[in-house]
Amino acid sequence: MTRKGRNGVTPEAVIQNLISSLDKFASEGRRPSLTYLIQELLNYFMLKERQYYTETNSLSCNGFYRRNLALSFGNLKLNIPRVRFGNNFRSCLLPQRWKRYDKDYEEFLLALLSNGYTKAKIQEICKSLGISYSEVAMQSIEELISQQLQYFKTRTLPSELFAVFIDAYNADIMEEGKLKKLSIFTAVGIDLKGYKHILGYWVKQGSENLGFWTEVFQDLINRGLRKVVVFVTDSFSGLNKIIMKLFAVSDHQLCFLHFYRNDACQENCVCP
Repeated sequence: MTRKGRNGVTPEAVIQNLISSLDKFASEGRRPSLTYLIQELLNYFMLKERQYYTETNSLSCNGFYRRNLALSFGNLKLNIPRVRFGNNFRSCLLPQRWKRYDKDYEEFLLALLSNGYTKAKIQEICKSLGISYSEVAMQSIEELISQQLQYFKTRTLPSELFAVFIDAYNADIMEEGKLKKLSIFTAVGIDLKGYKHILGYWVKQGSENLGFWTEVFQDLINRGLRKVVVFVTDSFSGLNKIIMKLFAVSDHQLCFLHFYRNDACQENCVCP
């Protein structure tokens, strides 16, 4: 007899759903955690922007349409808000229709994450990219993104997660005539029902080290995280030691497929 949970779903089905989430999540982009973070920020901002627009112009909302925006670190799945009886609404952060954006647009989005550009620099980039710019619009961008990023940094976390993905994106940011190298580390978790959660992000100049990872994981613990089945990461220096110390019963994998295909690991797999 097959055992079922309260909602009629078997534990085996739950695990299979989680495995599917792992596989799908791993294939979403070369930097899946960063992709998901920027995707959620843009969707959040566009939703708020439509709210202001409809209230100002006495219009009503009219659902969404889907659009994929391919960037070098992953494919953003955007929900573009629509307005009923209004053809002039378009998010100031959204690329122009049918136009492919280059590295400048990606660096612009990353700069908004890391506060890496001054207002004058943002205005200059917006103009060169053809993005509508105004003091009011840019102030709204800063306030809304800052508010949401602060939420991601401070929100209470689930105590138990099935998987935590941590990755980094290295970027060069030009500020005041100087080129600065920085890394944006992001963490996304999958809970026991298969849902994703942005756990946090950290911006660091220079390379990571043991002290940095200690602060990151202590932050996750302070916000409520206690148990994780598996951490999936790149081969960051010192990270394995921190996981063994603070999450002693957790598995740590560097190869996505090896987690559920133990007998099919190839010679080039870098699993510990």
